[in-house]
Amino acid sequence: MRRGADDTAWRTGTVTFPAEGDGDPDGAHVHCELLVDRSAAEACAAWASEQDETPVDVAAVRALPGRRPLTPEVVAVLNPDVDLADPAEYLSEIGHPA
Repeated sequence: MRRGADDTAWRTGTVTFPAEGDGDPDGAHVHCELLVDRSAAEACAAWASEQDETPVDVAAVRALPGRRPLTPEVVAVLNPDVDLADPAEYLSEIGHPA
């Protein structure tokens, strides 16, 4: 369904979830849980550790939402294969201090 330029209303359709699955067919539970968990850094680090199958340093994760400057040391802890210059343009775009 295409939306016309004059269509200003939010529209929804029927959603059919699979009969079998893990109980979270669209991933909303997992992703929204990270938004409401009061231990955000710990939750994000745990999620990333599980996804990447490698430990993620919680202290390094805390530097991100705290908007502390992203140092070469923090970047190396988060991903030793990335140089601070790699995300510099992106950090500038989102206003994160480098």
